[in-house]
Amino acid sequence: MPTPTEATGSREQRQESFRKKAAEIQRTNADGFAELQKNVARSIREVTGHVPPGIVDQLAMAAARRAAYLGARLPAPRSNPSSLTPHLEQPAIDDDALREFALELAAVDFPEEALAEEIADGRLRHTTMRAIRETAPDLFAQLQQQVIGELARRTEPLPYERRVQLGILFDVPTDPTLEPGFVATIQQT
Repeated sequence: MPTPTEATGSREQRQESFRKKAAEIQRTNADGFAELQKNVARSIREVTGHVPPGIVDQLAMAAARRAAYLGARLPAPRSNPSSLTPHLEQPAIDDDALREFALELAAVDFPEEALAEEIADGRLRHTTMRAIRETAPDLFAQLQQQVIGELARRTEPLPYERRVQLGILFDVPTDPTLEPGFVATIQQT
């Protein structure tokens, strides 16, 4: 699952990889839904020879949701404030912001793989879960149900820190301190 930060080569090559992906995302968002539907229909027709009814709208909606999410998450390039020739320079993206965006891009483009990789590493990132929640809501709902099911089957309670972590990542009330009423009460005091 190649991302802008995984591009081999220099920092400039990674920046160029990001610029190309950002331009693709911005173009998709600017083209509008009708153009996206046409592109999806054309792609399906090229692969299958026909376009099943209803599938184009579903796939176009999913693609639009992903493009809108990524478009809102694009990191802003920074210019060199001390440059004497700013008009000749290509503004760069901070390496940390580029790395963070690459994680979100991977979660949007390959949600199952991104999850599997993070689980294998022994940690789930909030950015990954947010990207999946916003762009793959059916998958996120399945994950929520699995977490709730696993917690219900436990014979021993989880430590507080783990309950809060799971609750935040999966947007489920795993501890009374995460309940909206509790938060509202604390905020009033």
